[in-house]
Amino acid sequence: MAWEIAGTSNTVASLESFITSYPKSSYLTEAQKMLEKLTSVPVTEDYREMCLRWAKEFLYKGKSESEVNTDVKKRHMHYAYMGFLEMFPNTIHRAEIENLMQGFRLYTSPGDKDTVLTYSYLKEKLNYNGADSVYRWNNAFSGFFGPNDSYVILDSRLDGPNVGVKFQNALGWDWIGPVLCFGNLQVLVGTFTPMKNGEIGINAKIIYPTTKP
Repeated sequence: MAWEIAGTSNTVASLESFITSYPKSSYLTEAQKMLEKLTSVPVTEDYREMCLRWAKEFLYKGKSESEVNTDVKKRHMHYAYMGFLEMFPNTIHRAEIENLMQGFRLYTSPGDKDTVLTYSYLKEKLNYNGADSVYRWNNAFSGFFGPNDSYVILDSRLDGPNVGVKFQNALGWDWIGPVLCFGNLQVLVGTFTPMKNGEIGINAKIIYPTTKP
């Protein structure tokens, strides 16, 4: 009966609940496959190309395969693994890296409105570990990326500075990588907005690791 309900619902919440509640079920493999399909990271050709360019021209320019292999495992980010595989398509480490990439999921805010999440939820469910100063501009983390020119603003204040200003123009860059990273959340596209009472407004697609490195 539990499997009939979970299988028919076919939602992340129902499948995760079933898998947790019935780890020895004969339906476990089917439930895991359904969950994987719902939460897997979409790897488009555009995403592959952006990861390759970011890795080859910025992160690992002039680096050997061995050096890059070591560093991507320390970063434990989906885009870094993808960049490595695109840089070294014939690597002997392919199976290992592809296995590490299976530990990532895609979180997508439902609808057009922000989803308000607490920091405790982010930490528990998405392994969030604080803001990473990948792109720091004055007192804010903010950015501009993706095909629809989405912004990311993460600041101690509610509004953030220079809203609406193209981030890479301020830095004099002509291109920013495939994602922006905040802690171990990889923002594929969308916005983060700090709110009151330890909450954060999210309207985004986020790639996050299901397990901590």
